[in-house]
Amino acid sequence: MDQPGGGAGEAAVLPPQAVPASISWLTVYGFDGAAGALRIFPDGTMYASGGGTADFTSLAGVSFPAAQSAPAGQALTLVNSWSSGDSDFGTGDPSYFVSGGIVHLSGSLVNYGDSLPVNGYFAVMPAAAQPGSCMETNVYTYADSVGWLAINPMTTDMYVQDEGGTESLAAAYTSRADISYPQEGTAWHTLTLLNGWTAGSLSCPDGPPSYYITNHVVYLSGALTHSQPGGGPFATLPLAARPTHPLYLTVNAEGQPYAAIAINPSGQMYLFGGNEPGWTSLSGIAYQESS
Repeated sequence: MDQPGGGAGEAAVLPPQAVPASISWLTVYGFDGAAGALRIFPDGTMYASGGGTADFTSLAGVSFPAAQSAPAGQALTLVNSWSSGDSDFGTGDPSYFVSGGIVHLSGSLVNYGDSLPVNGYFAVMPAAAQPGSCMETNVYTYADSVGWLAINPMTTDMYVQDEGGTESLAAAYTSRADISYPQEGTAWHTLTLLNGWTAGSLSCPDGPPSYYITNHVVYLSGALTHSQPGGGPFATLPLAARPTHPLYLTVNAEGQPYAAIAINPSGQMYLFGGNEPGWTSLSGIAYQESS
């Protein structure tokens, strides 16, 4: 969507069957690869801000459990002075639930402790909600900034950091809305990489770029790297995993708060912006196969 001429931030009102149970703050792809923000309220009102969102806002990949159908979540035990952001932001407590082999995260967290720097390790993820490999995904942090959330199944740690490489904005507010992924044991399908791209990992093994389809939703995982900048797609999705329209999303990238990914109806996948030749994670991306 766009808003020629600018104006109020309210963009739409969702119908009652599509509203979230609590206020959801999300990072979305904005104009020319910038990261914008989306707020969705339990009454269905939806607001876009920042990142040139008036010129272009992508809703690709935005998803959350509907309030009327979401089961009660399991609360996470927080550590290192992290606490729920619900009382200040109305987002619900940090929690998770597993349905049909898919883990859904929700709620928000803050860290108002006196000690600096703030420790970004905030919880241990229970075994039932572990991903099969390490995952790093973008999250909304304070003041429309972009942070990243990491889950390490080897240590079960959950960690958050903000775009400056510290934890100050993440400590002021971190949203966990719009994060879903298949649990450990999922049979992922490895993508064939093109144009010099290869599977990549940092300190935690992310696994090769892969896809998985369940209930008409496509999930991506893994990480990739490129030693030199280059044109062309990094992979082509099979017919069953292709969207109907071009999708634009933000993804986590080494040394940057985010890069951007484009997925075309032809199945071709492109990375651009941020640190595009370096390490980039596909974890946390999910979209309807017919979107």
